[in-house]
Amino acid sequence: VLLDEKQARQTAQRLSLATLGTVGVLLWAKQAGLLPSLQMQLDQLQTKGNFRIHWRIYEAALKAAGERE
Repeated sequence: VLLDEKQARQTAQRLSLATLGTVGVLLWAKQAGLLPSLQMQLDQLQTKGNFRIHWRIYEAALKAAGERE
């Protein structure tokens, strides 16, 4: 199930449904070679799409994508 809202994700997890958010989808796309830069996509979502992401999630995603050490 594709979900970003915290409460919805918790409900889905209580129902034993696997969840994946926007950041997870973008990370998968980066790892599959479909995106040249995860950071560029996340930055555009934040500036143009009013997408909110905690800085820890942002940094962890970039690290997982090999864009941070």
